Amino acid sequence: MPEICPLLPLLWTGQGVTLAAIVLLLLSGVSSYPGIGLFCIGLGNGAVFPNMLQTTPEDFGRENSQAVMGVQMAASYIGTMLLPALFGMIAQYINAALFPFYLLILYGIMIAPAFGPLYAGANGKSGIGSKKKPGVGGRRIGVL
Repeated sequence: MPEICPLLPLLWTGQGVTLAAIVLLLLSGVSSYPGIGLFCIGLGNGAVFPNMLQTTPEDFGRENSQAVMGVQMAASYIGTMLLPALFGMIAQYINAALFPFYLLILYGIMIAPAFGPLYAGANGKSGIGSKKKPGVGGRRIGVL
């Protein structure tokens, strides 16, 4: 079993809160659910991003951590700039009711990197179920 970072339960909790918030947005029949859902999306993601940055040196090694953190920061700035505009165009030309589904797609993109290392042991690579050390820095890469 790979070594588990002590911050992973916090990341899992944040991702769980985010998923529960998206489900609240899908149940928008009650008028208070969208407001609570949007608040919980911020609450859940508030734990994920800083802790992913904090675990970067252990996941990718100290020698690679500056470059990887640069990529993480660039991706966050590009996402902050482009994703609201993209949904604005979707809402304008299609329908604003697609917002929870848009968030589900983004949530899937957020958790997708965690599943590669979990299931990679089945095809001979490192992962859970293999004797090889996963990850670049000797630990499993990903947040799940």
